[in-house]
Amino acid sequence: MSFSAFGLIILAGLIHAGWNIVAKRAGGDSRFAFFTSILNMLVWAPLGWWLGRDVVPLWGVKEWGIVALSGVLHVLYFVVLLRGYRKADLTVVYPLARGTGPLLSSMIAIV
Repeated sequence: MSFSAFGLIILAGLIHAGWNIVAKRAGGDSRFAFFTSILNMLVWAPLGWWLGRDVVPLWGVKEWGIVALSGVLHVLYFVVLLRGYRKADLTVVYPLARGTGPLLSSMIAIV
């Protein structure tokens, strides 16, 4: 693995953990998640548009359904995560939240 790839992985992990620490300190406030989501959209939407400008117009109902389902699942994830941060310690909620996605994905792949 190249040093730059390794550095990007470490940076992504630090940003991810940092967001969760700040979300916990914000008391699991949904406004925090909303504003950080808006900020992420403003940063990444132009890149998404640029990369998908030739392909997205060809999408049908199935592809847009997957996008909509992904959006609903992400909203549910944030709601549960933030409620968890309001009720329990970061050291309990964070590992459960991070482990639930791969667990559910592997269970769905088996079925």
